[in-house]
Amino acid sequence: MNTTVFKPLGEKQFLILQGAADLSGDYSLKKFQQLRYLRYSVAAVWGKRPHDRMQWGLGLSRTYRAGQANIFPVVMFNWTALNRKWGTEILLPARAHLRRTFSAKNLLLAGYELEGQSYRIHELSDAERSLEIRRGELRARLEYQRQLSGFIWIALQAGYRFNWSFNADYLPDDGKDFSRGFSGNQPYAMLNAPGNALYFNVSLNVVRP
Repeated sequence: MNTTVFKPLGEKQFLILQGAADLSGDYSLKKFQQLRYLRYSVAAVWGKRPHDRMQWGLGLSRTYRAGQANIFPVVMFNWTALNRKWGTEILLPARAHLRRTFSAKNLLLAGYELEGQSYRIHELSDAERSLEIRRGELRARLEYQRQLSGFIWIALQAGYRFNWSFNADYLPDDGKDFSRGFSGNQPYAMLNAPGNALYFNVSLNVVRP
């Protein structure tokens, strides 16, 4: 589950708040994960809008995009050229795209996105510790978006997945997590090195006008 709140602060400034909660693991409806294993991500960005073709902002994010819990500074830069055909959609370090707009109903994005999550392995956990795989990957990609009808859009995505992390941690079974940051030396429970791979994705999205 995730949500985004956009709060104008006058005509030129704004605040963006984002929150997400993930419950990932090898569970079923009969063996549902307990809510104490929810993993939370939050972000706050303060920004300025010099004109209707540019937004920039600075903020802070606690995220699982690199697999484990990390706190990153956030830089946002959204820009559209005078001809309205070219632009950028950038939220560093999470993602950055160059945008080519063909019409109001179809566009092409080229760039990357950093994705990830913490995935609990119930079958290998016990009463004292929880085993969680920290999946993180960098996806270089092209994405074509087209309006099908009204609020319904289709997105066709293809690219290459670079493995960032697929290691595992043992956490206390009370559900509490920790962050290594950039200098933490906590030992891993398991080290993995999967290869990189091509990928593709097709999705239908509800997009407000």
